[in-house]
Amino acid sequence: MHKPFRFLSTVALFSLYLASPACGQSPQQFDCAKEKDPFFSYCTDINKFLSTVAAHKDAGGKIDRANPDTRAALRTFLFVDSDPTRLTSLLAPLAAVQGAMASLPSSPDNTSPVSLATLAAANQNRPDQQTGASSNTSGTTGLVEKAGTASILAFALESGALTRSVNGNTATLSGNADGLVRALTGQQVLCFDCKGAMGTPVLRNINLSAAFMINQQSTSTVSTSGAANSSTPSSINAVVIPSSVGKLSGVTARYQFWNPYDPHSSKFLAAWQAAAAKAKDQLNKQAQDLQSKLQPLLVNRPLQSDAAFQETLQTFADRFYDDADAGDLPRLKQDFLALFNASVNSRMNNDAQFIQNVASVNLSLAQYKDLWNQLLAEAKGQPLLTFEYAFNRPQNQPETHDFRLILGYTPKNAIGLLSVNAAASIYGSTIPAGAKYGRLHAGQVSVEYDRPLTLKSNPNQATFSVAAYWQYQPDPSVLNITEDNLVPGTTIQLPQNAQVLLGTPGSLWVTQAKITVNGKSGIKIPIGVSWSNKTDLLAASKVGAQVGISYDFSSLSSLFGGPK
Repeated sequence: MHKPFRFLSTVALFSLYLASPACGQSPQQFDCAKEKDPFFSYCTDINKFLSTVAAHKDAGGKIDRANPDTRAALRTFLFVDSDPTRLTSLLAPLAAVQGAMASLPSSPDNTSPVSLATLAAANQNRPDQQTGASSNTSGTTGLVEKAGTASILAFALESGALTRSVNGNTATLSGNADGLVRALTGQQVLCFDCKGAMGTPVLRNINLSAAFMINQQSTSTVSTSGAANSSTPSSINAVVIPSSVGKLSGVTARYQFWNPYDPHSSKFLAAWQAAAAKAKDQLNKQAQDLQSKLQPLLVNRPLQSDAAFQETLQTFADRFYDDADAGDLPRLKQDFLALFNASVNSRMNNDAQFIQNVASVNLSLAQYKDLWNQLLAEAKGQPLLTFEYAFNRPQNQPETHDFRLILGYTPKNAIGLLSVNAAASIYGSTIPAGAKYGRLHAGQVSVEYDRPLTLKSNPNQATFSVAAYWQYQPDPSVLNITEDNLVPGTTIQLPQNAQVLLGTPGSLWVTQAKITVNGKSGIKIPIGVSWSNKTDLLAASKVGAQVGISYDFSSLSSLFGGPK
């Protein structure tokens, strides 16, 4: 009895011994994620210093200040210009110095980080992508369809009707056939001039989508297993239960004939190489100019040669050791900020051109980025052409087959994208005998202009769109009649194919103004208002609002396969 107790006591005492500070308890650390610059930029180095000094104590439990590892860890932040790029970035916040030092590739490839980052950015900024539902659904934000689609997969959720009488909610899932095959087989999804995923380049031009009405509940009739209690009539042998709250409203297949915005097409690659060759001399000049402006800041380090300032540094070094010995993190942070300000002031006093050099770096970086944008612009500006087939199942109406030609064009002397649609729609189901309508459902022509809005420093922060839509129906709209459509109290026995005509034949006009907020990483939020002279089922004019959100999964291309 006593031996087990003695053993447990020994284990407990040994555990307490291991947990004691003398036996390597983890030193206090800053939570760098909660810090702000300039301390944030040096926080990791300071935490490494705290870990190093905790492991090098003398016999009295104090920091061994003569230890070479301890002194090396201190120097990483004692000299605030030990990493000159970091100091320059802090003094010129708008200048991404690290990114600017990477040269632009004159011929993009599929492996370099610069090329892959450029490819992802170009894909995210494409103005031609259609991610939402078509204009003839009960929930949509787009009056005109665009020629392109997501390179891998996109999802959109939209609310508000444009040509329909009933407002609804629609979820749309769309994707590129080549991108989906690459994702499923572990191949690189986004790349310049990708070879065919299945030995053919045709798949890259095929896009598929499916739309679901998510506000319509459907039911199913199910046989029962008998009454659950004696008060329930045994004659109840079947019940109706909810089966889903959504319904497939349509599927779409597209083929892209021309799309120079598609970054993995051979045409995009050719345009890029031509633009890079044209701008080669200018690129080299800008790179050399940037290097010359950075030289005084990144190479020359007068703080190390200033004898008077060395005494100040020694004073701060002693303070840092004392703060670490006392475990006083707030005081250590306060002392570092004092050192940082003293170092910057000394640098300014020693170099009258210091602030001017920082400003020059900012200017050179801005010019460098402008040149980058010019190069991208040279790779665009060609017409887009797509053919689309859509099978639609509108609620309580006959199925339709829609055929659409989509043209897109970026004017040479303007900013934005012009999209034009021409479509014809025919009824797909069997036309009942004696029908007072024909096979042709409607013809459509629509046009939209999208203009990027430059807000602050983000050139793709929002897009303003204006659109007009014209549809001609030779006959009124057809509504399938069930018992749910009849006025309460009506006792008419309906045939299986009962239909009525609603609305009026002739022209349907719709106009729309829309703002699309382009968020980071592929998120877009369209918000629109519209006016129409009538709708598909009603003859009265209608003013409506539309809102939605979509996400382009190409921003997560590295998660789908291929090089990371």
